[in-house]
Amino acid sequence: MYTQPESNDYYQLNGKYRLNKISGKNCSVMLRNNDDEIQAVIDVCNDKISRIGGFSGGRMTGNGRSELVSFIKDNKLSVTSTGARDLGVSVYHPEKGDEEYLTAAELSKKLKGDISGAHLTVYNYKKRRMDIKASTKGAVLNLSKAAVKKLVIGENSNLVIDLRDNPYIETLVVKSGFTGNINLSRNSVKKIEISDNCRCELNMNDSLKCFDLNIGDVFSGVLTIKNSCFHKLNIGYYSYAEINLSSNWGKREVNVGNSFRGKLNIDSVHVPSVRIGNDCKGRIRVSSKDDGKDMPKIEIADEFNGKLDLSDSKNVTRLECGRNSGGRINLLGCPSLKVVRLGEHFHGKADFSESGIEYLRAGKDCQGELILLGCENLALIKMPNEQQKSVTIDRSPIKVKNDGKEVYYSFYERELPREYFTPFYQDWYNTAKRIFKEKIMS
Repeated sequence: MYTQPESNDYYQLNGKYRLNKISGKNCSVMLRNNDDEIQAVIDVCNDKISRIGGFSGGRMTGNGRSELVSFIKDNKLSVTSTGARDLGVSVYHPEKGDEEYLTAAELSKKLKGDISGAHLTVYNYKKRRMDIKASTKGAVLNLSKAAVKKLVIGENSNLVIDLRDNPYIETLVVKSGFTGNINLSRNSVKKIEISDNCRCELNMNDSLKCFDLNIGDVFSGVLTIKNSCFHKLNIGYYSYAEINLSSNWGKREVNVGNSFRGKLNIDSVHVPSVRIGNDCKGRIRVSSKDDGKDMPKIEIADEFNGKLDLSDSKNVTRLECGRNSGGRINLLGCPSLKVVRLGEHFHGKADFSESGIEYLRAGKDCQGELILLGCENLALIKMPNEQQKSVTIDRSPIKVKNDGKEVYYSFYERELPREYFTPFYQDWYNTAKRIFKEKIMS
């Protein structure tokens, strides 16, 4: 240490505090107050403080802590991450220059400036809200110990943010144009808002609380959520991200917006349904590890031209695909499948072979390829009264009924549950809603 000792045994910090050497321990000193009470034991070697701890019930006061921080700064000592945590200072390493140790007040002031390129580890920072300035580039922020309820990341920032194991955070707001990496594993966040045009890797494993996640338009990168609870998960328009959901549960459906271009992998996720918007050209794969009722329904809107794979799912019971779809649908060997509805003008390929399908309905002008081999539970097919382009099936119906508009192929003399069928007014409502939306958008 570079301060001049009053004697060979101690260093005087000011009129109230001093550092005493400990006999027989070259790398330890004691912080004492004016009443000779031990405030802390400090491990320090080669001008680097590695640990600060209590001693026999002794407690370091705020004044003693402040005086020790000043001593470290004045003498240009360094502190390990453990020592900084014990001392209650944040470690700030700018892109150029020496490492700094900041009190909460000094950190608040630092965050108002430009911290681009810096590495920051936050300790002993208790605020309702922390803001990271817009256009901050290349900073690495370790906020695992930051006692903040709300974190707001400014526009066009490029950051690595570590919020793992943070029990304080409740709200995360990421404004538009963000790029980087955010790790939210094992924390208490309840609400996540990610604005438009963000490209990032976002990880959430083992959430401590259920959360809402809203992601804006044109999201790219990788989203991974595992063993977590979400009340709501919405992803906006034209996402081309890779989305991985595994062993999760939630009260509301997963919603992916129009023009999805990415990959959606869902494994053993317990939610009411998954909804995919119009003009999807992405890849969707749904699987499950057990036979529980994880996700009974998948709804895909109009103009689907992507790939849907449910071959490894044991839970999906119902699939609905909208108008003008031409994608590839693989339901081969899906045992839980009961009902499939294909919208008007389907021109893709759907393989239902060896699945548990009981009811298939295809809308008018169905020109797609439908494969139904080994479907032992198939009871009814409802088709438009038009010549089909390709239907491959290895069974013969026991009864065929033609009402002039549609043809009913029955394979069993049994009545299917009413919930398999959509009421006529629901089809009318959906058509009216679509026409209204098309007029509004035109």
